[in-house]
Amino acid sequence: LLLPSLQAFIVGLLPGLEEGSEISDRTDALLLRLSLVVGKEVFYTALWGSVLASPSIRLPASVFVVNHISRDAPGQEQKYMLGTDHQLTVKSLCASLLDSNVLVQRNNLEIVLFFFPFYTCLDSNERAIPLLRSDIVRILSAATQTLLRRDMSLNRRLYAWLLGSDIKGNTVVPESEISNSYEDQSSYFFEKYSKDLLVEGLAEILHQKFIDGDVEERHHAYLKPFRVLISLLDKPEIGPQVVGNLFLEVIRAFYSYCRDALGSDLKLSYTQSGNSLISAIKENRNASEIVKTVNLLITSLSTDFLWDYMTRCFEECFRPVKQHYSVRSSVSPPPTVSELCTLLVFLLDVIPLELYSEVQTQYLPQVLGCLVQPLAEDMEALSLPELTHALKTCFKVLSKVQMPPSYLD
Repeated sequence: LLLPSLQAFIVGLLPGLEEGSEISDRTDALLLRLSLVVGKEVFYTALWGSVLASPSIRLPASVFVVNHISRDAPGQEQKYMLGTDHQLTVKSLCASLLDSNVLVQRNNLEIVLFFFPFYTCLDSNERAIPLLRSDIVRILSAATQTLLRRDMSLNRRLYAWLLGSDIKGNTVVPESEISNSYEDQSSYFFEKYSKDLLVEGLAEILHQKFIDGDVEERHHAYLKPFRVLISLLDKPEIGPQVVGNLFLEVIRAFYSYCRDALGSDLKLSYTQSGNSLISAIKENRNASEIVKTVNLLITSLSTDFLWDYMTRCFEECFRPVKQHYSVRSSVSPPPTVSELCTLLVFLLDVIPLELYSEVQTQYLPQVLGCLVQPLAEDMEALSLPELTHALKTCFKVLSKVQMPPSYLD
C-alpha cells in the first residue's frame, strides 16, 4: 500500500533529519523502519528518485545514506543502498555532486569513495553494482567539477578517491596489488586505475554539447574545463600527466569556444600581426575571458610545454606511426595537418609570446624546423591545399621568431 506514495512520503520525512532538530532521531528511526517494511532495495530506489526530483532534500538524504553506511562491511554487501535502478542512482549522484550546497557535494563524494573504489568498480566479481565504464566516467566528470569550489574538504575526498586511499590518507588497495617499483603507492594506483578514467571524464567536460541555452550560462560552462585543469595542476601527482594526455582536446576546445563566442569575427591572419583577431577578442568580453583563462592554464605549465607539444603533434602527423590505440585515440581523434596549422596560427596570435624571451628565440625556431623538414621530405604525401596551408603557417611562425641579441652582432 505504501509503494505508490513511497517517494513522496520519503520527501516529506527527510526534512525532519535536520541536524539539531528535536525530531531528527525519531525521523531517522521512522525512515529505518520504513526501509524494513517496504524492503531496503525498494526504499533506497525511492530515496534516490527523490534526490533527483527534489533538490531541497538532497542534504538530509545524503546525510541519511552516509550515516547508515557500515564502514566495516564491504560495499558489495551493502549494495541495497544504491537501489535497484542503477541508472537513476548514477543520475542522482551526478546531480548531487554538481549541487550548489558544499555539504551535499561532500556527502556524495563520501558515498562515491565508499561504493566505487577504482580498483573494484569495474571488476565484475568485486564491484558493488554493475555499472558501465561510461557511468563511472560520468560520475567522475561530475566529481571533478567540485574542484571549482576550491574547498579543502571536497578536494581531500576527490583526491583520496583518485589516489586509492581513504579520507585519512591510508591506502585501501589490497596487499597483493602493491607494487614495489613505484616509490609512491598513490602514483602507482593513479597510473593503473584512475588516470584513463579521469582523462575520459575531463574530455567529457571539454566536449560538452549545448542545446540553445542561455549565453551567459554557456559562457560560464566554457570556462569550467580550463579552471578544473588549473586546479588539478596544483596536485603534482595528477595534473601534469592528465594535461599531457588531453592537451590537443584542450586546444581544440579553446579554438571552438572562441569561434562560438566571436562568430564571423574570428578571422585567422597569416601575416605577422594578428591585430584584427586580437581586437575582436578585446571587444568581446566572453572571448577575452576564455583567452585569459587558457593563458592562465598555459602559464601554469612549463614554459616550453605548449610549443613542445605542438611540435610532437606535427611530428606524429607527418610520420604516421603505427597507431597505438590508447585512450588518447578514443578521447581525441588524430588531427590532420590542416587542423594543426589552423590551431597553431590561432595560438600564435592569442597567446602572449613576449612573456618568456626563449619562446621567440628558441622554441618557435624549433617548431619551424620541425614543420619545414618533413614538408621538404614528404611533399608528395600532402595535397596541394595542405601544402599551401602548411607553408603559410611556416611564414606565420617565422614572422613571430626573434633573433637572440647575441646573433644580431
